[in-house]
Amino acid sequence: MSSKTGRFSLRVFKATYRDRAGKPRESELWYIEFRDHVGRRRRMPAAESRGAAEAFGAQVGRLVQQMRDGLRLTADRQPEDLRFWLERLPSGARDYLCRIGLLDQAQEAAILTLREHLEAFHQAMLDGTASRRRAKRGTAIRHADKTVARITAALTGAGFAPDASHWPEIDGDRVAEWLREQRRQGLSASTAESYRRTLLYFGEWMVNRERATRHPFRNLPRFSGPAARERRALALHEISALLQAAEAGPRRTRLTGPARALLYRLALETGLRASELQSLTRASFDLDGATVTVNAEHTKNHQRADLPLRAPLVALLRAHLANKLPTAQAFALGYGEWRSAEMLRADLKAAGVPYQDDSGRVADFHALRHTFVSNLARSGVHPKTAQVLARHSTIELTMGTYTHLRRDDEVRAIESLPDLDAPARREAATGTHGRPEVLGQLLGQNQPNTADFHGLSPTGRQGESPRNAAFAAKAGPDQKNSDSLKSPEGQPSCGFDPHLGHHKSLRRPGDGHAPRHGRNVIAASAPPSGPLQSWAA
Repeated sequence: MSSKTGRFSLRVFKATYRDRAGKPRESELWYIEFRDHVGRRRRMPAAESRGAAEAFGAQVGRLVQQMRDGLRLTADRQPEDLRFWLERLPSGARDYLCRIGLLDQAQEAAILTLREHLEAFHQAMLDGTASRRRAKRGTAIRHADKTVARITAALTGAGFAPDASHWPEIDGDRVAEWLREQRRQGLSASTAESYRRTLLYFGEWMVNRERATRHPFRNLPRFSGPAARERRALALHEISALLQAAEAGPRRTRLTGPARALLYRLALETGLRASELQSLTRASFDLDGATVTVNAEHTKNHQRADLPLRAPLVALLRAHLANKLPTAQAFALGYGEWRSAEMLRADLKAAGVPYQDDSGRVADFHALRHTFVSNLARSGVHPKTAQVLARHSTIELTMGTYTHLRRDDEVRAIESLPDLDAPARREAATGTHGRPEVLGQLLGQNQPNTADFHGLSPTGRQGESPRNAAFAAKAGPDQKNSDSLKSPEGQPSCGFDPHLGHHKSLRRPGDGHAPRHGRNVIAASAPPSGPLQSWAA
């Protein structure tokens, strides 16, 4: 059967086919056949009844007529009854209309409810490259769930029902006002900023996927303020108390006391994060090589990490992992949600270690990583080495965020400064305090003899350079001794000599003239002695 509405021709029919036995059959669904806006013949399933199929074809005809008239209307500008029909259209039919050009992606996206957009966004996050690398440990699902939950909470709080509202209805100002109200009610600045970035990411995804042409979250205000919590590093006596309390404590979160103590020690000596510890298996440890390996899909920077282990820790791990299969978890933490902070907090309480100090800084599980980096700094480890061991992207993150210094560290640093009174005490002990000329004479009397060096002689004989020999001959017998080369005041001269055109070296009485700088000086046959020993060396 066929009918025409204006310039649109429509045929409603049931498709026929042959079954496996070769008998002719009719399809259960009614189909429509029509020519689209460019004149191509199209067929698509419509409905289970003929009347519904004809009504379906009539709506498709309205889309074709709009395209022929050049009226590519967005879904929010469609007639109310046509938009109502498009919103309830099966996704397969919408995709087909998009493929043949009767709807574009922006029109289709405007038709979808916010819930449908969020479901597609959730799946896109799971299909992303970074998410696939993290799929084994389940963080991709948890991250996607948390992201969609925050977007849903923000939209619902701003008055947009995810199951009934559409993208064109979203007002960014209403979402911004909801976030400000949450801040006034006590939401931390970091959490409010996390909401903003999540909404911004969602809006960019909608635009990049051509699901929308408008980004309502682009101008959301930034939120800044003090961090909700600041972590601290544990002191050595607190670490000792924690390990002892954990080892003697009851089972918590599927772990025995000794296993928890070993887990804490591994975190304190490697800086591994909670999720990285959860991913470790027996095969992650090379106890003979004293290393632990975290695969790339479980690290934050998506790079494999091979970390060294100390010998005492290796001995404890060897006993703990003795009866485990290579694929078994090193610690029975499970593969789902692990409440690491609650476990540590209970052990801190048992050890008498405060969870929060007087400054408001807390000691959650990630604080063990802060303690690891801080202990490296206190041990004098080079900052670059600490950055590599912590696997940080910048040295500022290692030194500025993860390194915590205590008052005793500052006192120790001040005590390491040089003693400013030491020179005065040495002068008083030698009797030269306030008499610099006497100090100069002492230095002159303890200078090494140039005869101690190969190739030089105070008299210009054995091994002497021609220039020194000529000078000795010219000076005469009364000037061969360096005592004759004195200043008018009678002090040894060690300044500029106008006859030679170069500075004289310090010398002892009885020495010949020293050579010019950089000439005729060969290694000494014996190390010089006296106060100038370090200079000559």
